[in-house]
Amino acid sequence: GENQSKFEAVAAQYESAQTAAKQAGVPLRLKELAPSPLSESEDAAPILNLASTELVVLKGGRAGSLADAPSLIRSGDFAGAQAAINAQAKALSYVEQACKKERADFGRDWETDRPWAMMFPEYADLRAFAKAITARAVLRARSGDNAGALADIKAGFRLGEFASSDPFLIAALVRIAIDSITARQVEWMLTVSPKD
Repeated sequence: GENQSKFEAVAAQYESAQTAAKQAGVPLRLKELAPSPLSESEDAAPILNLASTELVVLKGGRAGSLADAPSLIRSGDFAGAQAAINAQAKALSYVEQACKKERADFGRDWETDRPWAMMFPEYADLRAFAKAITARAVLRARSGDNAGALADIKAGFRLGEFASSDPFLIAALVRIAIDSITARQVEWMLTVSPKD
């Protein structure tokens, strides 16, 4: 009855609405949002995957549950923070290599007809990497290695850029979170090396 006529009224507008959306440049399919393809030499994702595999998890689970080196630094446990960072040295060397790349292509299925079911497991690892590498920046600054500290801070911001390689709101939010983690560690660098 009434619901059927409402549906038919909306359905009758579908083609004109679709045409107007196309003319306005509004993407109607997920594949229209797909970033431009990357060459293998530009893509950081394979190296980040190696980093995820190598990441030493100090308290079971995935990368997101590793010991929080930034909180160890804030509590004044610099030796504990250094031990946590040392345990992740191989993973962080992969992160350093990845941060020299152009962008990250996480292999999304841009042809899917179920975009709402898309998963983003890399984002937890990117946050964990940012926490670890920027905590290392603080430790490097504290020991006088300013060049190394600044390189790690740059890598932290680069990880945020990788997170936002995808044109999704969640990607932008993860980038904001990673940039915030990195900026917070810059504050700590200034705290532990106030006269430098």
